Amino acid sequence: MSRLVRFALEDFLDDFEHRSGLINLATSDSEPWRFEEVRTQLGDWTTVLPTTLAYPDLKAELNPALERAFQVPEGWTLPTNGAEESIAMVMHYVAARSTKMVGLPTPAYGAFHGWVKLLNLPFKTYSYLPEQGWQPELNELCDLARQCDTLVVINPHNPVGHHFCAADLRTLADILARHDGLLIVDEVFATHRGGTSPVQYTHRNALIIGSLSKMYGLPGLRLGWVLGDRRHLKQLRTVQHYLTLSPSLFAASIGPLVLDRLEAFTREKMVAENRETLVKWAGDQSNLLSVSPPNGGTTVLMEVKDSRGEQQVFDLLFAADVLLSPGRFFELPTHPARFRLGYGQRPDILMSGLGRIAKTLSTS
Repeated sequence: MSRLVRFALEDFLDDFEHRSGLINLATSDSEPWRFEEVRTQLGDWTTVLPTTLAYPDLKAELNPALERAFQVPEGWTLPTNGAEESIAMVMHYVAARSTKMVGLPTPAYGAFHGWVKLLNLPFKTYSYLPEQGWQPELNELCDLARQCDTLVVINPHNPVGHHFCAADLRTLADILARHDGLLIVDEVFATHRGGTSPVQYTHRNALIIGSLSKMYGLPGLRLGWVLGDRRHLKQLRTVQHYLTLSPSLFAASIGPLVLDRLEAFTREKMVAENRETLVKWAGDQSNLLSVSPPNGGTTVLMEVKDSRGEQQVFDLLFAADVLLSPGRFFELPTHPARFRLGYGQRPDILMSGLGRIAKTLSTS
């Protein structure tokens, strides 16, 4: 293992996002549900809590609930402590397979890049290109799939918001399957319907990562999953034994209730309406900035159309009490100034933040 790789984005969020008075558009979360709202949907959920603090029996309730929610075969689900543990488990499994090459997206959230460096895995990148509307070139991606043992796709993408269709993902999985390669699809920004359900391209050589943290507004529950063929999940379960053994008793107890009511918890409608608001706002501010065209997820890349660098723009916006995530944390250059902008907040918070951004950039 190489030296410890600093997770710069998470360090930044630790330092800034919990400060009072800030409009936080740096986060990729959707608006979290309040306890009283959860109680409205679940009733008295305390009645499902066990009478002892023993290890949870995941096979009794949680695994079947995942199978029902995502319509996958029995044995094709592995609950985890959120998407971060899922990513860690999958990348350790990739390393154990004597992987010769991993294909990774750029720009991207840093977890996958950090793990390949920590585990000394060779990797190549494919780019989401601004000149192509922040989309990757599919032919290039197919060529990379032929070269790699593992290909990672974030779908919808964080931070640019591009979403691959199921047919393209199946094409990539089929290419990888010819040499027993793995397609890893990080779907933490997807919902279980509307064309983004993992069941549409579940494949013997695909592993699908998901969680209740982003589009379902339940980050504190720390419940994630990996969907995939039993032969992979058996190995991933071994990796999990070295990490956390299992999700918490609370997550294992409450999780099935939520999974059986996903429609009640999805933030999809609010996020979609916010997306329309954001795109219209960006169009109205086209002399000042542009955003990556989003067709999924909760984030976009915002680019400032002047000569000011990233830190100067960040300081101006921070002085206006607006927090955005600098593009350098996604391996982007600091000129032009680019930022991840999250739009999963309540509409009034989003509109207030967007108004301050436009005013600051036009008057400073």
